[in-house]
Amino acid sequence: PASLPPPSTTCTALAQLDLSSNALAALPPAWMAAAPALRSLDLSHNQLADLPAAVLAGMPRLTTLRLSGNRFTAFAPDLLTAHLPQLTTLTLSFNRLTSLPQAFFLMPNNTSNGTGTGTGGSSSSSSSSSGAGAMLPLETLLLDSNML
Repeated sequence: PASLPPPSTTCTALAQLDLSSNALAALPPAWMAAAPALRSLDLSHNQLADLPAAVLAGMPRLTTLRLSGNRFTAFAPDLLTAHLPQLTTLTLSFNRLTSLPQAFFLMPNNTSNGTGTGTGGSSSSSSSSSGAGAMLPLETLLLDSNML
């Protein structure tokens, strides 16, 4: 598994970061803290099994998080609500998820299709803009090709 060296500078204007297909097993928190304006992060097709709270805490403006094709077996929505309050798109396709906490389905603006059929295309979105408290404003949650 690959790992990233510590960042040598702060990228205060960086809005999009694509680290897909790099065999990453972990993402150092220092990388996310070095890009405070990050809006879109693509970590698809790596070897990630979790995202620690310290990593998520460095991305408060993130709206899109792509995690498809990794090794996630579970995903806790409370970590997202605590650290990614602006997240509208979450992709967890092609992981090893066998269930999702009920909280994913209680979030406002969140309509998901967790068929787990492996046929793809199970995206769903909502254009509603209401939200409350610490709930995520998810508009799109992709869960296809898991074991749900």
